Amino acid sequence: MKKLKKQTLSPIICETIMHISMMFLDTFLVAYFFQLTNQNTTVISIYYIITYFIVGLTFWLGGDIIKTKNRVKVFQCGMIVNCIYILTIGLLGEKCKEFYCLLGILYGISQGIYWLAAHTLRSELIPFEDTKKYISTNEIINQIIKIVFPIVIGTSIELTSFTQVAILVFILTVFQIIASTKLAKDTSKIEGFNLLHYLSKIKKLGKKAQGVKCCYKIAFFEGFDSSLLSTLITIIIIMAFKTSFNLGTLTTIFSIFTILTNMIYRKYYKHKYARSYIIMCTILPVLSVLFLLFDINKTSVIIYNLMNAIFIKLLSNIKSTERYNCLNIDGLENCKVEHQSMFEIALATGRVLAYFLLLFVGLLNDIFYFKLLLLFSTLILIPSSINLYKMSKQT
Repeated sequence: MKKLKKQTLSPIICETIMHISMMFLDTFLVAYFFQLTNQNTTVISIYYIITYFIVGLTFWLGGDIIKTKNRVKVFQCGMIVNCIYILTIGLLGEKCKEFYCLLGILYGISQGIYWLAAHTLRSELIPFEDTKKYISTNEIINQIIKIVFPIVIGTSIELTSFTQVAILVFILTVFQIIASTKLAKDTSKIEGFNLLHYLSKIKKLGKKAQGVKCCYKIAFFEGFDSSLLSTLITIIIIMAFKTSFNLGTLTTIFSIFTILTNMIYRKYYKHKYARSYIIMCTILPVLSVLFLLFDINKTSVIIYNLMNAIFIKLLSNIKSTERYNCLNIDGLENCKVEHQSMFEIALATGRVLAYFLLLFVGLLNDIFYFKLLLLFSTLILIPSSINLYKMSKQT
């Protein structure tokens, strides 16, 4: 297998550091909120509703900027806002629970700006035939990092404090900005951003654009079966194992299984076998959630998380590959920004609705409804996988 081209190394470094900061924020910050609020999910729900609403809005309003301005500078702006956000968390400490609305806005802006540029740069830097290789390589690197960082972060929080660890993550994000300076300065400008015109093009293409339409349906479902599941999994680990140390240790163990999954995907996955992979990776996580419906204990949590670490991650890799390949249609060559924006808007919409459900469950304050939401979020894999299969037939 050929090596990845040199121009992709800097984006991989930047994306790896971003995933480290997101792991800290979407795992340990969630646990921190959960503990500060005496296991009340209301604050977490509102925080993410605000975050993903802002992300979707950023992708809608920022499309013209990313198409007509220097994309590398926009990429770096997202990193700078992320730095400010993490520093704010470190300075606020336990007061985070009082300023969660402000934090949600900052996180939404940072993620919106960063990924708006990142997805566009990725689609421009990576040739069509190298998409699978890039995604699997990037995922393997990220998972190797996750073997070390979760247990280090979890242990550090137990030995010092969440605030001190947040400052260390802030320093790491500064290095991310430095790494981004190695990217070639992009000065290319193309025709303006017009999302409505793009949607009109897709409608006119009819069946030729069926794969693209399926892609946006998958993005909507991702808000439930990926984003919300990640939060629910963090909560059930804290419920079963109590401490950040155990959260970090288990995250590390599950990351090892995810690395093996990515290696298998990179070596053995073939597009012609997509249907078999999709069916297997859908059925097993759905079956594993049944254990949690009976009882949230250490054994059921470990089984469920293993299924997620292996099979949902494998599904995620297939989705990512198809996401970038499905736009390979005559008439949509210059619509990469609109495509990424539409995907992220659909994803943000699904996430906002998902966290409204979590907010509702939190207000009911009954473990039965929490388990019901966990079941629903896992079952969403079924319509998501059906659309993934349809999309794979189009690419």
